[in-house]
Amino acid sequence: MLPATPFQPEPRIQGSTAELPVDLPAIINTKAADHVQFRASTEALPVGIFHTDHHGAFTYVNPAWQTLTGLSLNDAHDSAWFKAIHVEDRTAVLAAWQQALSDNADVSLEFRIVSAGENTSIKIVHAQARALRSDQGVILGFVGTLEDVSARYQQQRELAASPTHGSGHEKWRHRYLGNGYRQR
Repeated sequence: MLPATPFQPEPRIQGSTAELPVDLPAIINTKAADHVQFRASTEALPVGIFHTDHHGAFTYVNPAWQTLTGLSLNDAHDSAWFKAIHVEDRTAVLAAWQQALSDNADVSLEFRIVSAGENTSIKIVHAQARALRSDQGVILGFVGTLEDVSARYQQQRELAASPTHGSGHEKWRHRYLGNGYRQR
């Protein structure tokens, strides 16, 4: 026979949250506000921002990243972003990314992307990613940036074609602009 009163599970914490030494609702509201502020900030940046899980799968890309690549978050999540890399640069970029994942290391490199969408174009980008670690050192994922540096390369080509090429400007050009695509 069933008892006359319904079963009441024993509470794990006695008392109310008001008796706790911390204000949980305030913490939750602060975390939510921080998340909203972070999201608004990254969406306003003119630089592409991305976040991956510990396997390297994209979990977030901001609007600037989507504009640069012509891809959506779903495309990035499905690894279609590799297809946006110029075919001549793809092998080197994938190798650098795989090395960063296996070593849990930061990566910084420049390569060409072919943006999809209405205005297909080739852009030179500088990508950087840094491993995110827990307090215990466990890799949680990677956060990175994608910046269009095509204008810098155009200036480099113009400087190389200028009449001062080969003069004292040559040393400056190589020191500050570099020489072609490079891994930093």
